[in-house]
Amino acid sequence: MSSEHSRAPPPQAHHPAPNYKVKVVQSFCGREDVRILCQNENGPCPLLAIANILSLRNGISLPHDEISNQSLLSLVASAILDSTSRESHSSDVSFQANLQANLQDCLETLEKLGRPDSTGLDVNLR
Repeated sequence: MSSEHSRAPPPQAHHPAPNYKVKVVQSFCGREDVRILCQNENGPCPLLAIANILSLRNGISLPHDEISNQSLLSLVASAILDSTSRESHSSDVSFQANLQANLQDCLETLEKLGRPDSTGLDVNLR
């Protein structure tokens, strides 16, 4: 087969950053009007799972109607940084180095999860 007939791979589709709808749960574990995020389409969405856990635990406050992907990433990153700053008062140098490495890894993973073409999270169970 000649190179004239070989086809180039199709261009990757552009995935616009989604906005997520916010649903209000009337009653959850004795709390009123708890907000959670809904998926736009089926499939894995660890970013929404993380955000919903934080919302259910009062770690973040979601808006009333919807939230953009970028705003959601900012909310989750802020919650991570806030929780890290509470633990960073140790004077143990190895603890501080480990905490900084874990924080860096966490923020890098969070950025990957926030991409519109993200396909989920790879987990090594070994």
